Amino acid sequence: MKLKDITSDMVTRDGSTGKWAVEGLSSEPIYNLILENIKSKTPFSLSRYGDGEWNAIFEKGGSNCDQHQYFPDMGKELKRIVLSEPEYIAGIQPLTMSHYREQVVNFAGELDIDWVNSDVLHDANITENLKRFFDAIKGQHVIMVAPERLRKIHDKIQFEDFIEVPLKDCWLEKESIEKKLFEMLPQKEYCIILFCASMATNVMIDDMYKYYGKQHTFIDAGSIFDVHIGYNTRSYHKKMTV
Repeated sequence: MKLKDITSDMVTRDGSTGKWAVEGLSSEPIYNLILENIKSKTPFSLSRYGDGEWNAIFEKGGSNCDQHQYFPDMGKELKRIVLSEPEYIAGIQPLTMSHYREQVVNFAGELDIDWVNSDVLHDANITENLKRFFDAIKGQHVIMVAPERLRKIHDKIQFEDFIEVPLKDCWLEKESIEKKLFEMLPQKEYCIILFCASMATNVMIDDMYKYYGKQHTFIDAGSIFDVHIGYNTRSYHKKMTV
């Protein structure tokens, strides 16, 4: 869906679950596609744009809800990526289209990007605790790019490699993280790289896709695993039982 086609009255929120939605932009079809691709080992990349990414693009000062700063050079990179009309899957957050629609549409409304619902994994977390995702990824070759505490997710995702990122300001470690990936990936057959590295994730996925997008899968996982290791970092986490 083009951003210009999303109007504010198409955005709703379910107060009981905390799920945001855009009429005509269901998360279920893209979730099914993600699961099918994982099971069949078909490479794909998913990058998600929420309030933090757009605030960085629009050069807003300060930081996001996890205290990652809106670094100007990061914002420029995010802007460049969106304007390049990436060919991989790009998600737009319904909440963003409720709060910042005019600014986002003025910037990217006419771009030839078929946006999907970026809350696809959040919604699956709410409705099924990511059960189908965990089942699909079982037995796969996985690299986690995430804070140290997410090593505890190993009971649900048996990752082979773990690249640690800081809890705050992952952007400052982007080059060292990418260096490790560039060292690892040539030695791998198909593998899935799960990024939990805030706004820096979008840039790293774009960088990696240029070299390995046809060979490996890169997924912007954000905060979806936090609740599974005992951290309620998002409001909807408090409504979940895992």
